[in-house]
Amino acid sequence: MPIFFRVFLPVILVLCLTTACKKEYSYEGGPVKSVDTVSTPEVVNYAPYTIGAVYNYMYNTQTDTFYYSVTVIGDTLIQGKTFFIQSDGYNKQYNRYSEGVYYYFEPAYTSTTSNHPAAIRPVLYDYYPLNGHWSDTVKATTFSGSPETALLDYHIIQKATPKTVMGNTYSKVIGVKQDGYLIIEGKAYSLGTIGNYYYADSVGFVEKDSPTDTIRLISYSLKTQ
Repeated sequence: MPIFFRVFLPVILVLCLTTACKKEYSYEGGPVKSVDTVSTPEVVNYAPYTIGAVYNYMYNTQTDTFYYSVTVIGDTLIQGKTFFIQSDGYNKQYNRYSEGVYYYFEPAYTSTTSNHPAAIRPVLYDYYPLNGHWSDTVKATTFSGSPETALLDYHIIQKATPKTVMGNTYSKVIGVKQDGYLIIEGKAYSLGTIGNYYYADSVGFVEKDSPTDTIRLISYSLKTQ
C-alpha cells in the first residue's frame, strides 16, 4: 500500500476565511524570521540528499503501522533553484538546502473547498538557536473566488543535542515544532500543534511526532558524490 510521505507538511489546512493581517505577523510574501537569531553558521548538513541515498521509515497511525522507503532519484529546477527529488515509488517530494535554510516545495493542489497555489516553504533554519522562531503563510482561493489565509508557525525545540530514534542515537539533532493558525478578520485562531519534526546532522529527517501519527527512521544509506 503506497504511503504518502509529505513529512514536512503532514496535514492540508482546510481554510474557510478571508485574507487578513494580524500585527504579530506579516502576510506579504516570504517567511517571518525572529530578530534574535543571528549567529555564525556552523558547518553542518541536515539534508545530505545526494542522488541514490535511501531512507527506510516506520509510519504509525492510531490504528495501523506501515513501512516505506524513499530514495533520492535526481534533481530538478523549480523557480530557477535546484531541488532534490525523493520518491517512494508512487509520490515525489522536493527539497532544497541553501545557506543554512531547508526548503520544501509544495505543488499546487485542490482541497475540498479551495485551490492552493504552489509554494516553497522554509521548514528549517539550522543556525537558529533554541527557541528560534519563524512563520510562513498559506494562501488559497475558494471555488467562488474568495481569498483565504492561514499561518504555519515554527519554533526550535531542540538544538544540536543527542536523540535516540528506533535504537539509533544521533549526536546533533534539531527539533522543530510546527503550529497552525487560521487568520479570520485580522485575528489568528490556533489549530494547535501540527507536529514536531527532528533532523539529524549528516543524516536528514529522522522523526515526526503528531497527535495522529508518527514517522521514525529505521535505517538509511547515503551516497557520496
